[in-house]
Amino acid sequence: MNIFCFPSESVNHILAAHTARQWAANSHGIAEGFKKQLITKMSHVERGDLGFLYCKEDKKFHLPFTIVSSPFPEVEYSSIWHSEWIGRFCFVPWISSVGKGLPIEEVENVMPTIKEQINTRPQTENGRRTTWNTYLQVCGQHAFNPLKFVKTDDFVRMVVYLQLMDAPLVGASSKS
Repeated sequence: MNIFCFPSESVNHILAAHTARQWAANSHGIAEGFKKQLITKMSHVERGDLGFLYCKEDKKFHLPFTIVSSPFPEVEYSSIWHSEWIGRFCFVPWISSVGKGLPIEEVENVMPTIKEQINTRPQTENGRRTTWNTYLQVCGQHAFNPLKFVKTDDFVRMVVYLQLMDAPLVGASSKS
């Protein structure tokens, strides 16, 4: 089983994905060569794999899910996101709402494998300091690349964190 992290430009795109139970890579304005690379990478995705979304707008991780269909390798216009997309697939979310998300500052606390990797290898080969992004790869060029350093336990811990963040406070009143 693989785990994937897909980038999103906005929370609205994530909300639309949650409602539609679908995700895809934005193909508007990208080079044909890059589209061909994405199509090749889609072969890594199988039913039963896990995924989640990273939102560039709020810098948080959202919407853990199980992939339930193979990616569709054609560019298509999507009425979900009102643009051209590629690699559309269906998913079942692990949580009932998009919610508050997992902030990047909390990633190392929630995903111990990422923290372990950063502590084990504090610098990349080119001398840069390693961060959560070194291992979670949240940019578009890594869409459909399985995450090598995220374990199933990390994924489940993220789900639990997100569920707790969205849980109502005990004794909280809905009255204003």
